[in-house]
Amino acid sequence: MIQDKIEALVSLKFEEEDFANCFLVEIKFNTSNNTLQVYIDHDVGLNIVQCRKLSRYIEEYLDESQVLGEKYVLEVSSPGLDQPLQLVRQYKKNIGRDLRIKLVDGDKVEGQIVAVTDEAVTLEKEVVTRVGKKKKKKELVQTAYPYNTIAKAKIKISFKGLGKK
Repeated sequence: MIQDKIEALVSLKFEEEDFANCFLVEIKFNTSNNTLQVYIDHDVGLNIVQCRKLSRYIEEYLDESQVLGEKYVLEVSSPGLDQPLQLVRQYKKNIGRDLRIKLVDGDKVEGQIVAVTDEAVTLEKEVVTRVGKKKKKKELVQTAYPYNTIAKAKIKISFKGLGKK
C-alpha cells in the first residue's frame, strides 16, 4: 500500500534535525486522479521550507520507483485551520485556543482548550446562572471530553482584535 511506504519515508525524514518536532497527520491517496496528499504539522509552527524539502524527498522516491506511474499529483502541506483535529498532539499544540466540538451524540460545545491528556481534551467556558430573580452569576467551568465521544473538533478561527491599534 502506497500510504504505508510514504509513512515510512516521512518517518525517516523526520529523524533529521531540520524536521525536529514535525509529525505526520494524515496521508490520502485518490486513485481516481492519482493524487497523493501528505499532511504534516509541527509543535510550534510548520514552515514552507520543511514542506518543500519533504515534497522533493517524496517526489524523488515516486519518480524512481514509478509506483504511481509518470503522471501524479503530490501535495505536501499542513492540514490547515479549517480541518478537524485528528491527533492528541494537535490538541496539545492548540492549548489556549478556542475549540468547537461536535460530539458523537450530536451535541455541540465550544470552549478554550485548557488541558490535554492521552484520553481527553478539557475545555473551559464561561457559564451564566441565575441567582434569585435578577442577579446573574458568571463562572468558568471546565469540562473534559474523552476523544471517543468527539465526532469532530475544529479550532475556532477568530478575527477579534484584528485591525485595531
